[in-house]
Amino acid sequence: MDQASAKLFQVLCSACITFAPDGLQILDARVPSLGRNAGENSLQDFGLRFDNLNILNEHGLIISDYNSRYDIKMCIGVPAPSSDQRLLMIRIPFGFQQRHWVLTPSAQRTTGAEYRISGVGLTQAGKELSKIIECVAMPEYRQALVDFFTSQNLMMTEVNSPNAHIIDAGPG
Repeated sequence: MDQASAKLFQVLCSACITFAPDGLQILDARVPSLGRNAGENSLQDFGLRFDNLNILNEHGLIISDYNSRYDIKMCIGVPAPSSDQRLLMIRIPFGFQQRHWVLTPSAQRTTGAEYRISGVGLTQAGKELSKIIECVAMPEYRQALVDFFTSQNLMMTEVNSPNAHIIDAGPG
């Protein structure tokens, strides 16, 4: 792999959200296409044009379906049993920009429903290599991701650990 391809992979990894419930094995890693199709250049504003994705695909780092899906409902708060009448939410964080995040549903969102995120998925080799890549700041993509989740009645909330969280969501 040449230096330009490695730099491109660094940009891709910097925009990835990852799912590793045990904190070690990455079950899924992908760059959400923000409600559009990455194969139709929806990520070009973030340095991930279709031709760039083809280069990464040729190196075996991403899968060939640039708009594949993965169910992330495990990251969205779901009611947890509580004996003291408080509403508690349990969720499993996802990684983004080397930090941990959960999704908090708004009152308009139905909990428990499947929620598939579409985007550019990493291959197994890509997931393994992504563990050693240093992320670059991508504030524009981060804001676009926050806005996308907001449009889905979800709020990105940073947490301090990759482990499952039970969070007090207010009075029951």
